[in-house]
Amino acid sequence: MLGNSAPAFASIHTYPESPTQVMYRSKQSLRDVKDQAWQVVLFKRLKMGAVDLTA
Repeated sequence: MLGNSAPAFASIHTYPESPTQVMYRSKQSLRDVKDQAWQVVLFKRLKMGAVDLTA
């Protein structure tokens, strides 16, 4: 089923939280076979250039 799905596009936003920390948010909208809308939201936080696994 996933092989026949339509392409989806994500928007990526950058949120500077401090001089050494940045958070990225990616949001993707999808529609299922019943035309219901779904959103997938992912967050990634970088602290001093490395992924912050403590958040």
